[in-house]
Amino acid sequence: MSENKKITLIAGGDISLAKENPETKFELVKPILDAADFRFGQLEEVLATDYCQQVFAYPRPRTAKPGDPEHAWVLGKKCANFDVLSFASNHTLDWSENAMQQTIDVVKEQGIQCIGAGWDIEDAVKPAILEKDGVKIGILAYCSVLPKGYAADKGKAGANPLRVSTYYRQFDWQPGTPPEIIDIPDPEDLAAMENQIRELKKQVDIVIVSIHWGVHFMSAFLAEYQFKIGHAAIDAGADVIFGHHAHLVKGIEIYNGKPIFYSLGNFSVADVPLRVIAGDKQNGYFTFKPYRWKPDPEHPNYAFPYESRNAVLLKLEIGDKKIDRFSLLPVWMGGDNRPEPVKADDPRFEGIFNYIKYVCENQWLETKFEQDGDEIVVLTEA
Repeated sequence: MSENKKITLIAGGDISLAKENPETKFELVKPILDAADFRFGQLEEVLATDYCQQVFAYPRPRTAKPGDPEHAWVLGKKCANFDVLSFASNHTLDWSENAMQQTIDVVKEQGIQCIGAGWDIEDAVKPAILEKDGVKIGILAYCSVLPKGYAADKGKAGANPLRVSTYYRQFDWQPGTPPEIIDIPDPEDLAAMENQIRELKKQVDIVIVSIHWGVHFMSAFLAEYQFKIGHAAIDAGADVIFGHHAHLVKGIEIYNGKPIFYSLGNFSVADVPLRVIAGDKQNGYFTFKPYRWKPDPEHPNYAFPYESRNAVLLKLEIGDKKIDRFSLLPVWMGGDNRPEPVKADDPRFEGIFNYIKYVCENQWLETKFEQDGDEIVVLTEA
């Protein structure tokens, strides 16, 4: 590869498709996606006609129907142009094994590698491999927020598991005070991830790990297990970690010179009223205290906290078989739920930049940034 030539990869957050005219969701970011060599995203939605309601789906059986598999073309070359999608999600088995497999099939029919889920654990752990100009990039996908029965296993369909056990212990003698939360990654799942990263590293130049994890809807907060798993992945040979699930941009940690993006937030989401997600139908807001937020009356079909409108696309620039640069492209989730790139001369740019710094500082992450035109560069060297 020429010394000045770079391979670029754009990574986005959680994706679901609109019920009507889904291609409009990507119109504003399409120039960014098309300019990259590779594109990655996290698919949140089942796309199937062969489905049935699952009685074990949490916290109650799903009610809204899956997305239309005919819309899968929007994810492919004619529109968003994704090369890899992770389907390692807490929604993978919402509508049965057949619906999961139909989703994977229609995504693959668009020429997209779909990873992190499958008919058995052997399918679910298979990585995506991207290659250009002699550089090989491998991507693995895992899920830590699995409802009961959603994990793939031998002879069982589901998502690639990276499970965690959680315990609560009284921290202070005073009644009503928050407990200490103790979360422990499953030793077998953790060891499997480490081994898979090591094996993939033998085959490729760069290893990317995508993990569906963390606590959704809570501003900034990172669970302890995320640090444990993230550090273990880097120690095993991962070059960068893409986090998903929180529906909010969360902190970025530089560990041994490698970045962990704990959550890339929303990328493109369907129009969903708040009541479909959860909440109190009488007073109209999500009432569980740690998650609590009121809906935006001007945007009743955006079922996420207002601060989740602060969004980003992650840009990797790859030089001589290594990642030379990580930068964030600020994006605003508009009232029509479409991601809109935000340039440096837009007042919203500073607001998104400040939000990124806030979610890092709130969790005692000392990550440094610098602005370079319309991009926010993540500094990985001390």
